[in-house]
Amino acid sequence: MPSKKKKSKAKGKKPAAGKGGANKAADNAAAVEQQKKGTPLDSEMQRLRIGDKQGGDNEDDALLEEAIKLAAVEEQEMKLKEKENCTHGYNPSSTFQARFCEGYLKTFTESYHSAITLRGENELYVRCHSVTLAFETACRSMGTTNASRNRSNAERVNTFCLAEGTKFILDGKSDDARLPALLALITKSVRGKMPDSGPQKMMELLDGDEHTLVQFFRKQLPCSCLDEKYSEVKSITKMGICYNDDCPLPDRMAIRRSMLCCTGCRKVNYCSRKCQEADWPVHKEFCGLTAEELGAMYFNERAHTG
Repeated sequence: MPSKKKKSKAKGKKPAAGKGGANKAADNAAAVEQQKKGTPLDSEMQRLRIGDKQGGDNEDDALLEEAIKLAAVEEQEMKLKEKENCTHGYNPSSTFQARFCEGYLKTFTESYHSAITLRGENELYVRCHSVTLAFETACRSMGTTNASRNRSNAERVNTFCLAEGTKFILDGKSDDARLPALLALITKSVRGKMPDSGPQKMMELLDGDEHTLVQFFRKQLPCSCLDEKYSEVKSITKMGICYNDDCPLPDRMAIRRSMLCCTGCRKVNYCSRKCQEADWPVHKEFCGLTAEELGAMYFNERAHTG
């Protein structure tokens, strides 16, 4: 069967080895490799597509960053507007009430400065009585000598002083906030919500550090307007005033947490045991007395000495 033999020969026939066959195999391999890589034009297009994609991502990131910055600016502006428009809890019901509170603080401030100037002394109990005298003068001047009437107005004056002191602090005039703080302390005590803290607390508000002052207002405000200011001053070490008038420290100021408290009245502090012992002959005469009682003692002494 000739056809079968021919087929068998064809099946067993090998391709001729030579130069032409090798070149063809190499060309085929190069074509496959080129197909994988693509043409130079394809490679360039691929690079451009990647570049465009990356450029788009960068542009989106820039827009997002810009939007975040804008939102932060708008938020800051809103906070500033809120602070400018905030009443800090003081909302007088009438023009008469507003004028009454303003006159009360004004009379108290003027009376205190007059009392200090008149005496020309800086002893703690003298200054405490000057505060008490100024408060009594304000009560008489504003027609609130009656106890029940005074209590009815104390809350209004208290909220007004807190608001005024807060405004001073936000305007960078912290020292101007000290007497409003003092009157706020007194009127809060008049309302019966705070026990008599004695002269020590008064002196800390008058002469103490800014940390103590800002914290006093911030704790009593219904708003958060002093939060940012408090963050700025909370690193300031709280200072106390040594009750010994002859204390050798500058301005009698010492770190509060290291001070010694009188165990008899728990209302005055000393920078050291030495100062406490040195002041005891004086302090024992009025240990535990209120500011009013201290003032009465001072005037009795002045009356006897002429």
